[in-house]
Amino acid sequence: MKFLTLLILLVSQVALAQFETRQDVSLNLNSYGELRGDEVKKILLHEAATHAIGKFASELGFSFNDYQTKLSKNFQEYYDQKLKALADDGKAPTGQTPQEIYKNRQLEFIQYSKHADLLKSYSIISMSRNPDDQGQWSSTIQMNMDQVRLQRLLRRTLQADATKFSKMWLIVESNIHSFKWSDIGLEREGQFSSALASAWKDWWVKNLPANFDEVEVCHDECLNYLHNWQSASRNKAFNPDYSDGVWVNVSYDIFNIGNSTPQYPVYKWEARVVFTDINTKKVLGSLTHDNQSRSLRGGDLQRLNSILASQVFSSSSQKFPQMKGFLEQVVKLNQVGQLKVKGHKHLGDVLALKDLIKTRGSSLGLEIELDHFSQDSATLLYFFQGEEKAFQDLLNRINELKSSKVYELKTQYEGSGPVIELHAL
Repeated sequence: MKFLTLLILLVSQVALAQFETRQDVSLNLNSYGELRGDEVKKILLHEAATHAIGKFASELGFSFNDYQTKLSKNFQEYYDQKLKALADDGKAPTGQTPQEIYKNRQLEFIQYSKHADLLKSYSIISMSRNPDDQGQWSSTIQMNMDQVRLQRLLRRTLQADATKFSKMWLIVESNIHSFKWSDIGLEREGQFSSALASAWKDWWVKNLPANFDEVEVCHDECLNYLHNWQSASRNKAFNPDYSDGVWVNVSYDIFNIGNSTPQYPVYKWEARVVFTDINTKKVLGSLTHDNQSRSLRGGDLQRLNSILASQVFSSSSQKFPQMKGFLEQVVKLNQVGQLKVKGHKHLGDVLALKDLIKTRGSSLGLEIELDHFSQDSATLLYFFQGEEKAFQDLLNRINELKSSKVYELKTQYEGSGPVIELHAL
């Protein structure tokens, strides 16, 4: 009830258009081998949703055949990259039969396409198995498909815009000081932060930057992905659900001021927002909001936590109106890599090389920063918009330039990426 009160105070509901349809599907699943009941249901639901997309794509001005072709191409590139990443980590599956390989690939494709996620609701009217052929399944499914999300999926797949991000993922954290959650009638931090996250989602829906498609709150599955993402290297294959997206971390520190009374507790808070590109792990920027305080009426704890949440959200959202304009100015960088440097005598040599590469790579929107330095080697991180070959061409062009009067540059390529050696003249 406490959590619901917070949501009622902070969240407004948005109605979205939808397509209603009933689809009859029939599939022979013998090629999958042994399947659990939930896997059969997932396959049939995907097939029905795919049929619905084929029915409505033309109404939205898109070719379903072109969509299918591009989706298959994109998936194959993603799947090959994923298998390579597993092999590089020594985690490639072994001993699988051709049937198991096919099954795993098909289930991965269903997960990748996210067709069933377009359904706002569905009802399985019937689902049956052919008694003469145990692999033959039929089903009739009534569905309500989200028109806005379908249109967004078709546009993103067929009219990919390298300058646009896909999704903004909201992560809200609340850290309290000098009091306990029970002091304001709550059991845990998640109740407070979830209400704030819902309010922020509503705010971003109304203020979504032009270079984003949508905004979502990061929940359980997303938080698990975030944990793995934080420990993965930048060049790993990315889950397509999060590719081209941005983490928006909103963190609060909330304090109970020492001269408060139970009747009139005084709270102050600080807020910080950090934007991080999911593809490249590059921090795009951050904003801070310091030292807001309010004296609130105590007594009714349910009312107290609701008012505190409302005050915390409203003060920070009013102080961050520049966020939309900031994100609209961000240049999306689709390439990230590591450049190793050897042969330098001191840090100044590496920094001079960094500045040289940045100047020469201005046409790529190149950004480059020092990641690691030692006397033996250094690592530079580079980010840019374009094809990887463009960066290789850039390095080849500067090979004959000198980073100082006593070095010449020579570039070679190893498995982990380019290496520049500074050779003394």
